[in-house]
Amino acid sequence: NVLDAFRKVKDGYGASFYFVQDEEGPATYSYISLNRRGLITDVREKVLISRLANTGAYGFPSARKMLDTCEHVLDGVNQDSPLGTLYLSNAIRTLISEGVDFMGVHVPSFACLASQQQLDDFLYHVKEGTAPLIAKRIRFCFDLDNTLVTLPKVPGDYTSVEPIPRNIELVRQLHAAGHHIIIQTSRGMQDHAGNLGQVMRDVGRSTFN
Repeated sequence: NVLDAFRKVKDGYGASFYFVQDEEGPATYSYISLNRRGLITDVREKVLISRLANTGAYGFPSARKMLDTCEHVLDGVNQDSPLGTLYLSNAIRTLISEGVDFMGVHVPSFACLASQQQLDDFLYHVKEGTAPLIAKRIRFCFDLDNTLVTLPKVPGDYTSVEPIPRNIELVRQLHAAGHHIIIQTSRGMQDHAGNLGQVMRDVGRSTFN
């Protein structure tokens, strides 16, 4: 639980949740170095300074501190700046250089599903019951539109969506392995200012059908 873990971090500290990357290969994450106190001394994007790879979950001392630092990083970007300046790890590195302490929080069970090979490997381990996750049954939440079905071919007409077979097959495999599937959608919420009753009258039937 990321929130519970971050609440245990000392007040005024930031946090970066990391896992130990075992396999050899290219540097595909941001990586951190820790001192003996578990504080981050350096963070580099796509540079293998250690095997401690960030999961993508971070905590900041305050929302204001995060916003101000991100704005500062963005203000320094120009057309000649490398894309790497836009990574959140650069904001964390900036804060560390300003004397803000960031704690490294180890995540013992982590699975990245960013590539098809990673997804295939994960599904294999799910079926075998050896997935690198603590819980045996997991809740997976999928967005309906543009994930399981396409956006409407006719704008505003949700009967004109088409299934995305590859993603639907993934959901079926996870469900067959005993996991809970949650499908969410925000169809019509913006058009009807969040009025659920009006949304259901407008697109409820076409959505559930």
